[in-house]
Amino acid sequence: MQTSYGKRTLIHLLLAVLCIINIIPILWMIVGSFKSEEDFAVNPLGLPKQWNFSNYASAWKVAHLGTYFWNSVVVTAGAIVLTVLLGALTSYFLSRFEYRLRGWVYGLFVIGMTIPIHATLVPIFILMKKIGASTPISRSCFRTRPFTCRSPFSSWSAS
Repeated sequence: MQTSYGKRTLIHLLLAVLCIINIIPILWMIVGSFKSEEDFAVNPLGLPKQWNFSNYASAWKVAHLGTYFWNSVVVTAGAIVLTVLLGALTSYFLSRFEYRLRGWVYGLFVIGMTIPIHATLVPIFILMKKIGASTPISRSCFRTRPFTCRSPFSSWSAS
């Protein structure tokens, strides 16, 4: 079933308009990041009179973005390592060993994939509190691991 040339053109035109509508706020944000406070007060929608690249350096210092960036790197690396390690170990066990309850265990992992990830936030918080994971980075590694790759899914898909 082929669509007519006019219908395809109309669809492409509509998509182009939607793209422009979505790109304009991003471009406005980027251009606005180079403005001084006076430029915002005088002409909030226009181009800056002078492109102020020092805004990025001052934002980096004032907001402590360097610290937050390295915390994000550590948390992401920890979550990825933990997810890959646990998923690989579990999937190896599920796929290679024969035992009586293998079908049931496999079924539990499939059922575990149906649980919404946000429904596990409170139990993960309570678990972190009970095991004494008191540092923000250790809490973040364990807390974000289910979001990076769900353990039942990573185990099921690798096996």
